[in-house]
Amino acid sequence: MQPPGCIHDRSYESNHRTSLDRLPDHRNLLVVCFVITIVVSLFTRPRPNEELRGLVYSLTEKETSSRGPWYSRPVPLGIGVLILTLLLNIIFW
Repeated sequence: MQPPGCIHDRSYESNHRTSLDRLPDHRNLLVVCFVITIVVSLFTRPRPNEELRGLVYSLTEKETSSRGPWYSRPVPLGIGVLILTLLLNIIFW
């Protein structure tokens, strides 16, 4: 039973699919992509580390220099941001 004054058009529901109706199609596509990715990975040979140097983070040389002005180093900047955040929280509490 519908509330008084409520007009519900069921023809719209039968003619138009919602995004939830298309969900299984997307799920199937996702499974196909995973399978293709695994098959391609199994049949290709891995690249040597020398070829990946500079492209992959774990193989790239990292700069560990702590020289330079304070504003070019992450630790002093991080401490400054934390202190500034604390001060602003106290002021605007």
